[in-house]
Amino acid sequence: MNSVERAVFLVLLSVIAFSEAQGQANKAPPANCQPWRVPVEVDPPKHNNRPYYVEMHRCMGQCTNIALISPLQCECVAATTQDITLNVVTPLGYESQIFKNHTSCRSQCKASYKERCIKEGYNWDEPTCTCSCPKQLSGSCAANQFWNTGSCQCECNSAPSTCSSGMSWNKSSCSCQCSAMAFAKCSKNGWATSLRTCRCIRPQPKAAQVEKSQSSESETKLVVSLVVIGLLLGTLFVIDLVLMWSKKGFMYGLKTKCSEKKGDTEFINGTEAETGSVDMSKNCKHTNHYTEQQPIAIV
Repeated sequence: MNSVERAVFLVLLSVIAFSEAQGQANKAPPANCQPWRVPVEVDPPKHNNRPYYVEMHRCMGQCTNIALISPLQCECVAATTQDITLNVVTPLGYESQIFKNHTSCRSQCKASYKERCIKEGYNWDEPTCTCSCPKQLSGSCAANQFWNTGSCQCECNSAPSTCSSGMSWNKSSCSCQCSAMAFAKCSKNGWATSLRTCRCIRPQPKAAQVEKSQSSESETKLVVSLVVIGLLLGTLFVIDLVLMWSKKGFMYGLKTKCSEKKGDTEFINGTEAETGSVDMSKNCKHTNHYTEQQPIAIV
């Protein structure tokens, strides 16, 4: 190593040492659980008394009996306190007021965190203020899942980078499944969703619905046929009435044939006497004249 390389190497060592020294100097020191002198409100929340704040010791800081414990699980509370009497100015004059001054502190688990842990079925560990997963649940995972002791649930071994169009990754089944958007899109148009392709498909009608539809179609056809026949008959009737005024048509011919009579059949004394032949159509009814039987005088 020549002199130039040696000089460069020494400069690099100096820079590294200086950076480490700066890092150590700027490293934030921890504020452990202990009595800290802080301002305390004198008369909250009205603040009618003066001074508004006084200095007292309060237990604050991170828990020291448990390493790296979160403030969500552990809190710093007062172990011993001391009553201090101070004179403050009130609207009515001077008045003595007692303040609690914390003299020693201790770390304890948060009651709210403990209650939630037990309520959700986890095992509570008081010395460490932590929740642990029930052991009986660790063997309930599927073949493609593993038991996560941090979240206390079965999780997928691996997830694909992307799923097909219309699909999203489902953590419960560890597979790509149709997304909620795909179901909503098909449902909006009244269609079903294919679970294999996540595309919209026409729903298959049920047997009862098919029979009901066929029955409804038959009834509709029958009603339409009857209406058409009725309209045709009504039209023919109206046309025949018009022709009747012109002395034409079916009804006029029928009326004429029924009124033309060439003979009548009379019954006298129970004996049928034909006075003339009657020429009538089959659609006309025979008109019979009946006379009462009169006694015949014998001369």
